[in-house]
Amino acid sequence: MRSPRNETTDAEGQVYDFHYERHAKRTDSDRMGVRSARAQKLMRHSTPDLTAKHHHHRY
Repeated sequence: MRSPRNETTDAEGQVYDFHYERHAKRTDSDRMGVRSARAQKLMRHSTPDLTAKHHHHRY
């Protein structure tokens, strides 16, 4: 079942949040030195500003 936040729950009750995963991957790519233009293309964002706002998560 999908919720408005793009979460999916499997038969065992495990929740997968699609947008959390995208934010984490963007943060990881930033840490690995992936240039913003490349990250924008990989994430299929329409503008550099959209990509830039998704690398703020710090662990």
